[in-house]
Amino acid sequence: MEIINDKVNTLLGRRELTVRVESTGPTLTRGAIKEQLVKKLDEEAASIFVKKINTNYRSQDVLVEAYVYESEEALKKSFPAHLQKRNESKKAAGGEE
Repeated sequence: MEIINDKVNTLLGRRELTVRVESTGPTLTRGAIKEQLVKKLDEEAASIFVKKINTNYRSQDVLVEAYVYESEEALKKSFPAHLQKRNESKKAAGGEE
């Protein structure tokens, strides 16, 4: 995992990251990418929002846009409920991942 761009947005209370992840198997899930970001950034999983996952044809690299919020309240103000639900890990929601 390599951080390509790291920008602080003080107005919205978040860090905006662009990350390159090497994937050798099937496309990584939001949950798997989120777990890797938690380990790399040493942040709480609840404050990380994976916005976009871009795969490139014939490439093992995956470009990820993610936001790291200062608080859960800031995250809840920035995104509607259906996007917050999509970003939750399936284990936390009671399903299998």
